[in-house]
Amino acid sequence: MEDILMNKQSIIIEGWRDWMSKTFSGMEDPKLYEDLALMTSASSQGFVIVLYLPQKMKNKKAIISKKYPPNVVSMLKLGILSSGEIPCIPNTWQVKNVATKKEYQGKGLGTLIYNLAATYAKLSGGDGITSDHDAMTTKDGARRWNKIDQSSNFKKKETSKGNNTFDYTGKETPNDREDDCKRPRVVNAATDHSYEIVDGIEDEIKRLKDNHKNYIDHIESMSVSEFNQILLDKAVEVFAVSFSGNM
Repeated sequence: MEDILMNKQSIIIEGWRDWMSKTFSGMEDPKLYEDLALMTSASSQGFVIVLYLPQKMKNKKAIISKKYPPNVVSMLKLGILSSGEIPCIPNTWQVKNVATKKEYQGKGLGTLIYNLAATYAKLSGGDGITSDHDAMTTKDGARRWNKIDQSSNFKKKETSKGNNTFDYTGKETPNDREDDCKRPRVVNAATDHSYEIVDGIEDEIKRLKDNHKNYIDHIESMSVSEFNQILLDKAVEVFAVSFSGNM
């Protein structure tokens, strides 16, 4: 009887661990995830993803004001790579800018924000993501793409003819125009593939978006548009600091 109870307890614990790993997507700090919020902004320049935390809480409610602005902890900007006569394995977005505040690194935010980007790309029509083809990718960024390449939750998108590698000359696969892609401005891109996430994180997006809506309800001394602009401005600052630190 005792052995049966122990086996049941073991199954319950393993199930709980599995649920935690899927729910928190690699986050090492559940409390951080609990308070984390997501704001997104689309424009002709691309799509920006901003992860942030309230700077001050009172009675478990966020204080959002000019005195206590939000704390942006991670950001990512997508720009379209596929366009017109350069399909680049339709449709593919390139990760233009991505950064996480130094004090929040190593907590799973990098994995989370790339999964968010890949999920949004997939939701937009089964699109994929790839590295920046207009600027050099940092060593940390290159490692991230290597992890994505080895992850079972990502697959390389293919053309209708089964090719999955960008053709920068048009001569590698002359009979397949779908993989034709403009040569990167940098010497070598971090990856020459377009990756599609297998299991997206739509549930996490909803939770993070719900947090954002809740924080908006507690804004003081500014409008929603002002609040969103602060988030975008702070996202630029986070990237600028991270970029300068990697120079």
